[in-house]
Amino acid sequence: STVPPESKNSAVTLATEIAVPISINYFNSVSGDEFRKLEISTFETDKKEYEYPVVQFITKVLNKGNINLVPTGQIFISTDKDFQNIIETVSFNEKGQTIFAGSGKVFTTNWENSFIVLDQDGNTKVNLDKISNLRIGQYFAQLNLIWDGLNGKEFLTATTTFTILPWKLFIPPVLILGSFSYILYKKVFKGKK
Repeated sequence: STVPPESKNSAVTLATEIAVPISINYFNSVSGDEFRKLEISTFETDKKEYEYPVVQFITKVLNKGNINLVPTGQIFISTDKDFQNIIETVSFNEKGQTIFAGSGKVFTTNWENSFIVLDQDGNTKVNLDKISNLRIGQYFAQLNLIWDGLNGKEFLTATTTFTILPWKLFIPPVLILGSFSYILYKKVFKGKK
C-alpha cells in the first residue's frame, strides 16, 4: 500500500504480481542523435587445446551506441586461416538476446559436430553416424557479427584459433606398431647370429 499503516494494530502483507520487463529505445529523432555501434571485445575459446570437442566460443560484445541492439551472425570453422576450407558453420546468438545501450554481454556458443565428443560429465561419446568428422589438428574460427544499422546491416569480424589432438586414440596403434617392430627386430637379430 502507498498509505502508511497506523501505528496500532498494523500488519504487513505481500502480494505477488507478474511483471514483464520492457526495453524501450528513446532518442530525439528530430536532432538525429540515434547511434548504433557494436564492438567485439573478445572472441576466444575456453581452452586453446582440446582432446575432443565440445569447443566453447566465448564472445564479449559491447554496445557503444544509444540504441538496444540484437546481434546475430555465424561462426565459420576452417582448417586454413584463409577460410577456403570451411568445415562447419555455427549460428551466433540463436536466442536473439539484446544488448542494452551502453552495456555489454557475454555469449557462449558450442561446436560439437565430431565423431568423438566429450559430454557434460567429461566422458567420451562416439557418434558412429559422424565417423567422417574425426577432428584432428589446428582449426581457425571466424565470427561474422551482424546487426541493424541506421543505413542497413552492419558487420564486424573476429578470428581465433584452437587445436584438437585426441592423443589417447594414438596409444593403441603405437603400442601395436612398437610390439610388431620389437618382434621383427628380435627375429632379424636372431637370424644374423
